Amino acid sequence: MSEPTPPFLLSPNLITDKEFKSYRVNREPISEVNQVVKNAINKPELQSSHQKSAILDPEARKNEFSITLKIFLKDFDTLKAQEAIDQILEILGTEYVENLNLALPEMGCDALGFTSDNVDPNTTSEHRENLIKLWRFLEKLVDRKVIKNLGISDVETEVFKYIFNNVKIKPNNVQVNQTTCCVVPPELKIFAKDNDVHLLTHNDPPIIWNPKCESLQKFNLRWIIRSLVHIEARGVLKDKRYAISLE
Repeated sequence: MSEPTPPFLLSPNLITDKEFKSYRVNREPISEVNQVVKNAINKPELQSSHQKSAILDPEARKNEFSITLKIFLKDFDTLKAQEAIDQILEILGTEYVENLNLALPEMGCDALGFTSDNVDPNTTSEHRENLIKLWRFLEKLVDRKVIKNLGISDVETEVFKYIFNNVKIKPNNVQVNQTTCCVVPPELKIFAKDNDVHLLTHNDPPIIWNPKCESLQKFNLRWIIRSLVHIEARGVLKDKRYAISLE
């Protein structure tokens, strides 16, 4: 296999692509991402057609579609976040999205997530402040009307409360992975209810780039961004894609 072509690899529409379905990929996110990367490296000539098929019709985008993004980062680097968001906006041919959810960056999972026992308090404090800085970068995109609503995933209850109380634009939702968290903490439930925050569940793992075959293990994550395009009036998922940047 050759190196990934910078700056990113793009999947087809996973809802409709017959070839992707033929691989019988487990619909867990790790399996999807692994297959997307393998396909992109083995068949780079398909990247152009994936990009063409991703562009949304402008009228339908304006009147029918709602877009939700979820961004997965290795660290708290705002430049990588900017790069990922810029790329997906260009891919979809849109100037804005309705929702962006921030997955807790991999670097902060141990210190800020629900498995944060026995972590050095100094590390927790440092990562918490880095997360605030990343959030404030995303706030600027809301101010510029690039994003309408922001959400966050899998931060421990006290961390979520700290973020909520120390940012200008509050999270619209908080996502909890019940596989790793088991039970949604009652304190988080109460806080979300009292502050009109949507409490959602999801199945994304804390570390989404987990290469399963040896040929992919030399690659490290820079960013992954997943787009979901819904036909808003019917609540139907029309398009699902990953854009992936590795190094």
